[in-house]
Amino acid sequence: MNDIKKFKIQLEKPWIWEGLTTPQDTLGELSDFERRLRRLCFECNDRVLIEVGDEKFDVFLDPDIILILEDLPQQISELSRGKKIQIEFPESYREIAFMPASGEIHCISSRFGQVVEREHFLLERTQVLEMLGCFLDEVVCLALDGGYITPEQGHEFLAEMRTNIYLRGFEHREVNQSECAS
Repeated sequence: MNDIKKFKIQLEKPWIWEGLTTPQDTLGELSDFERRLRRLCFECNDRVLIEVGDEKFDVFLDPDIILILEDLPQQISELSRGKKIQIEFPESYREIAFMPASGEIHCISSRFGQVVEREHFLLERTQVLEMLGCFLDEVVCLALDGGYITPEQGHEFLAEMRTNIYLRGFEHREVNQSECAS
């Protein structure tokens, strides 16, 4: 585990499964913004590639990412301040724990099933924070491009994370829809 490995999380090609139904808020518990994010994840259901060290696996915007999306800016902020975070993908039976130590992050990637499998990796702190920030920026740009959210909503959503890490300049410019795809 002494070798520093890479971490990667990125949107891949769309994933379509005819059996999925449009998310509903029958109890009226979600805000307008939350409903828009859920609709984005359902209608633009991209496969999300995650690489942790030598391990690669896929999750999906719906149902996996939508379950963590609202908390992700806060989690990234906490990680940047040296706090341990855990990102769970219950629908895909996966979990990633990030434990900062100096300029590195000790990472445990777990896969659940009949037997719990865990792999330990050592990651570079800055690289992990940059990848998480870029992924969140990618999702926000997808939401902006599709008209799911406004630039103001995107800025507000990213505000907590933005105070702690650099995020591709999103907060310092007017959002140019074509730049989001780059």
